[in-house]
Amino acid sequence: MTSRLGDQRQRSEGLAERAARSIRREIAGRKLKPGQVIATEAELASATGVSRSAIREAVGRLRGLGLVDSRQCKGLVVAQADPAAIMGLVIPSYAVDQAAFADLAEMRYAIELGSVDVAIERETEVEISQLIRLGEEFAEVAAADPRRADGIDIEFHKTILSATGNHLLKGLHYVITSFFHRSQLEFPEWNLVQATPAREHAVLAEAFAQRDVNLARLLLSKHLSGYLRIRHAAKPETTHPGPPRQGGHERRLDHG
Repeated sequence: MTSRLGDQRQRSEGLAERAARSIRREIAGRKLKPGQVIATEAELASATGVSRSAIREAVGRLRGLGLVDSRQCKGLVVAQADPAAIMGLVIPSYAVDQAAFADLAEMRYAIELGSVDVAIERETEVEISQLIRLGEEFAEVAAADPRRADGIDIEFHKTILSATGNHLLKGLHYVITSFFHRSQLEFPEWNLVQATPAREHAVLAEAFAQRDVNLARLLLSKHLSGYLRIRHAAKPETTHPGPPRQGGHERRLDHG
């Protein structure tokens, strides 16, 4: 009985996955845009040769990814996918141990450092002025008001990514940066934050103002170096398939 139910569940999941692939191919093949109708559940069941329940499961999976939505009297429509919103849902569940936390830390480092060239190429005078102002504000409050300094820090790095003009980069960076600021409370054993030197933001802002790519990359790499130290300090506990699971304590991250 148990084996038969398990086989039925596997077949159902296989049919749902097949239906989901068919729906994605339909969207791509017809070059459908957000808001355009794909089909009704009945039409999809007929076209794919699977049951309505498998179609509903497939639609649920695609809706969870932000790819489709349902409209009354219309059926299934293409949604405006937002990768940053999806990452915002995934990241807290991904950080189950220090190895996964280190993965996210390195992702944060790579996104921001890799954005320097584009940010400097596209930054406006308004954004340069904002970086300089935020750098000076951080220096003034870093020691006396850490909570306000945290808010300034977030805004400073948000401005760098905004300067790229790339909505996807900006969104992903904001999600992961917000996660690391929250992690000071949620994962204190992994993210024990060291205070950033008071003038570090101001010096970095000046490099952006001078449009000096090499200097900005050098300073930002140093500024974010704490995110790389998590991996070096983690100690393996077990060995198993997939990403290694590691534990242990870590030095505090540099703010950034």
